Amino acid sequence: MREGKSLLIGSSYGEPDFRFGQLMLNLRTATGLTQAKLAELLGVSRHAVGEWESGQSYPKPGHLKNFIALCLPQHSFTARREAEEIRALWRVARQKVLLDETWLKSLLEAAGFTPDTGSGWTDSCQKYH
Repeated sequence: MREGKSLLIGSSYGEPDFRFGQLMLNLRTATGLTQAKLAELLGVSRHAVGEWESGQSYPKPGHLKNFIALCLPQHSFTARREAEEIRALWRVARQKVLLDETWLKSLLEAAGFTPDTGSGWTDSCQKYH
């Protein structure tokens, strides 16, 4: 390790981001997946999942999108607040790219969350446009 460079990227002080880690842990357990199974499904190591859950690192955007796609059918997000909670997860995961709203809309619709079923999609979308 180079001098002065911390392995922990959770905050500007090199401390773990416990808020993010706890959120990832809660979502994973709500899906009923083990760290090993989630790692296998996402194509990452179990160690990587452990680092996310301890707040020591953040997933790449593609891994986070796939994680969200795994969580949605398991109702891991609060009913009628799915879009809002997914956006919040994206923000706390400190992604360097914006959340693809077209992808999110397609994902929610494919999972049966539409304005007709009261998912809050229309209301939550309006405040971001």
